[in-house]
Amino acid sequence: MLAEQFTTAVTAARSTAAPDSVARLLWKAHAEGHVTDAEAEAVAGAIQRRRAAFSRPPAGVTLSQAAPVSARRKPIRPRSPDRQASLERRRRCAASGALPPQLAAAFTTAEIAALSIIALEVRKHGACILPIDAIAARSGTSRSSVGNAIRLAERLGFLQRVERRRAGRRSETNILKVTSREWRAWLQHGKPGVGLKSLSTTDINSLPKGTSRIISWRDRAFCGKQKQKKERTREERN
Repeated sequence: MLAEQFTTAVTAARSTAAPDSVARLLWKAHAEGHVTDAEAEAVAGAIQRRRAAFSRPPAGVTLSQAAPVSARRKPIRPRSPDRQASLERRRRCAASGALPPQLAAAFTTAEIAALSIIALEVRKHGACILPIDAIAARSGTSRSSVGNAIRLAERLGFLQRVERRRAGRRSETNILKVTSREWRAWLQHGKPGVGLKSLSTTDINSLPKGTSRIISWRDRAFCGKQKQKKERTREERN
């Protein structure tokens, strides 16, 4: 039987890689109906026992002399099971209007989506204490995009990050607060998630100090043309 083959492979495993591989094959076979619930639970128990055996140090070796296998392995980062759904969620968050257009011009679509989730938390609770993984999952982005967005927003003076370190224990999630007056007013008087205002052309002169250096040269050229057009229209009216 297929379940017996899985159990035999787990028992003969020489490293944690084999039980992990068997676990993926097990639940795939279970989803396809090749393995019953009882058989899947029995094999899963054997996998857990085999993993625990690898985490114990050899005979005669103390815990201080040998680090467990779980400590030597790199943590597995969560990945979206549906990349298309994540992309659509990212676009919806970016288009929700949680950031003023003139501030959003300094960020990429993924970064805007991440900052939108932070903005909604700030609007509801006054601050955002969500972990990076939760922000990434809700915005349909990656951990790196969330980290880049927070660092850039903090450098531009849009966000304040307060670390909560605990000696000898795992640190708590950071506290993120909106420090930009324009952004706070936007969140206070608008309705993020529904659409705040009709988007208008970004005026390069209205951007906060330092933001214009981040905008691409194509955005600069577009804004310059729009500004020249407005000036010509004003001259013609006069």
